[in-house]
Amino acid sequence: CSLVDYFCSVVHGVDNLEEAIEVFEEWIDDYKKRGRSKESFSYLPLETVVGYKVLGKHYGIEDFGFLEAFNEVDGDLKRLRNKKIPDDSTTWDIHRNKHLKVIDANINDNYLPLFETDGDLRGLPTKEHVQLILWGYSHEPTKVKKAMATIEEKIGE
Repeated sequence: CSLVDYFCSVVHGVDNLEEAIEVFEEWIDDYKKRGRSKESFSYLPLETVVGYKVLGKHYGIEDFGFLEAFNEVDGDLKRLRNKKIPDDSTTWDIHRNKHLKVIDANINDNYLPLFETDGDLRGLPTKEHVQLILWGYSHEPTKVKKAMATIEEKIGE
């Protein structure tokens, strides 16, 4: 290994580093400009997601795959981010975000409320909101946690 080879490798490394920094800065600019932080769906605690399964059943929701996966890793987000969905190389974290984007877009595009405003279920999350909750997300995590205490008395199960 000659000194010239060494310096060439250092210079090449600097070029790669500068290129990497440039790509990262472009990504940061895009992230800020497009409000990408809003695409980050923070996680509800496992206990909250589990608590809404009964309301999900009441609404006729049948897909509890995420809840089962979340339960299998005991609500550990690091383990969930590495857990693959069955028969696929996609992780539950990526799969979850894809589903949440679709449900969230439906709620926003159709101006759907997040909470029932009248009837026996007044104050509880709507069916569409419960779909989000069963994927471990809510725009209103504090209200969701508070409303959880009234589910059983309101649906009588």
